[in-house]
Amino acid sequence: MATSTMRAIILVLAVVLGAVVVGKAFPDASAAFSAHPVIKPSQTPTPHPSASNHKKPTHPASTPPRSPGGGTPSPGSVKVLVENGTHKSGLAAQTTQTLAGAGYNMQPPRDTATQSETTTTVYFLAKAQAAAQAIQTKYFPSAHLVPAPTALGTANDVIIILGADFTGTA
Repeated sequence: MATSTMRAIILVLAVVLGAVVVGKAFPDASAAFSAHPVIKPSQTPTPHPSASNHKKPTHPASTPPRSPGGGTPSPGSVKVLVENGTHKSGLAAQTTQTLAGAGYNMQPPRDTATQSETTTTVYFLAKAQAAAQAIQTKYFPSAHLVPAPTALGTANDVIIILGADFTGTA
């Protein structure tokens, strides 16, 4: 079996396992599971992983809500990873350079296991919601903004998965 196929299988299993664990931990919230919950300034999101339901979240017209620490953190304090979910060569590297130029703490870019993403998604840890919203608003206005599922881990504050809909940063 090819390495990329094995990685894809492991990733799918990890996401499913994460959904089961979260479902067992919060049995009353199972009806609220959605891949892309609507983020409103008055909400504090919780991870809701799901492989279906691709509703586009709404984006507040005002400034993004402040993080629990009391404001949008400086770009240098936000650890960001960009993954290319398409077959467009160099897309994650180019995007990483753009965000690094804005002062973000960038991790080396990489490709997703399947490179078949159709929609760009900005995942974030709860502590980095304000930073993720700032990044999404400036660089990825049509991207989904989603709390990071446990399967993505906590090594990065923001993970951006570039989809086929992404045409590049300004």
